[in-house]
Amino acid sequence: ATVQGYGYHGTSTVTRAANQPPYTANDVVGGALTIATVGPTGGGEIFITNLNIMMNITALPAAMTTFSLYLYNVTPPSAIADNSPFTLGSGDRASYLRRITGITAVLLGTGTSSVGCQLDNINLQCKTLNGSLFAYLVTDGAFTPAANSETYSMVVKSVGV
Repeated sequence: ATVQGYGYHGTSTVTRAANQPPYTANDVVGGALTIATVGPTGGGEIFITNLNIMMNITALPAAMTTFSLYLYNVTPPSAIADNSPFTLGSGDRASYLRRITGITAVLLGTGTSSVGCQLDNINLQCKTLNGSLFAYLVTDGAFTPAANSETYSMVVKSVGV
């Protein structure tokens, strides 16, 4: 028998502060995130298939390479702030689900450009409690951002199981 699931399009926006302190490897970017409507409103199992992040910046910062996305089924109790080291403490263990790694930042275009990340064929199964997931975006390498505030728009695509 064939089971046909529903497709979901979850979104979140990361807003970085208007400052220029360097990020070190394993720092949280923007604090805790809510990825809304990534699954059925009543909760349930999903397969995450694709992830896209469009950064509202026109140049790839030197040394910005890859990111990891740590997923939770509720807002992480740790409340790690922007530019603070990521840790998975004992208070977060009950709500922690999985992580997505290898999210590579690239310059898109020439001249007036954008910076984006795309990861396809993720196929990561997890369970939402209310149709949303929660996350920390964590930089894998150190980089220095521009001094202005920046937004990173995230789209997570999934299929209900």
